[in-house]
Amino acid sequence: MRCASHDEFDEVLPSLPLGPVKLTMRLDPNHANPYGISTYIGDVQVGYLGTDWSATDPWVVWMMRLDAAGIWPRFDGVHRLTTVGSKSTS
Repeated sequence: MRCASHDEFDEVLPSLPLGPVKLTMRLDPNHANPYGISTYIGDVQVGYLGTDWSATDPWVVWMMRLDAAGIWPRFDGVHRLTTVGSKSTS
């Protein structure tokens, strides 16, 4: 799974240590996307899970079931920097 990162995280991502991390996903509806899924390392939001912004997206369906049960899934991950075009990303 690869999480999308946006310009709003440009200052946050470089401040986190590189290497192994625990990534947590949370159902996080917002004004732009009522089916948003945010990703966190610790208590720091680091991006969003790419979905099709609909209630029928498989990730959204799965996260809605987990959220209803009070579960925030955690995954082992690796925080690394890569370059896309002329911009560095995590």
